Amino acid sequence: MAPTFEFEDTPGGFRYAAVRKVPEGRRYIRLTEYVAPFATFIPFDQGHVLLSVPMDDYQTALCG
Repeated sequence: MAPTFEFEDTPGGFRYAAVRKVPEGRRYIRLTEYVAPFATFIPFDQGHVLLSVPMDDYQTALCG
């Protein structure tokens, strides 16, 4: 099932949540935080975050 998305403005950018319904009436929520001007915190795996920062028009640095 495709998630629904919820967005919220923050002082430094915005965050969004991808919300999926799972069994037993529960929800699985995945948050992604965008920090202006160009950093994105992307959650993956259990307890890990990937930081994506553009270096120029063609390359992106990934830290995780």
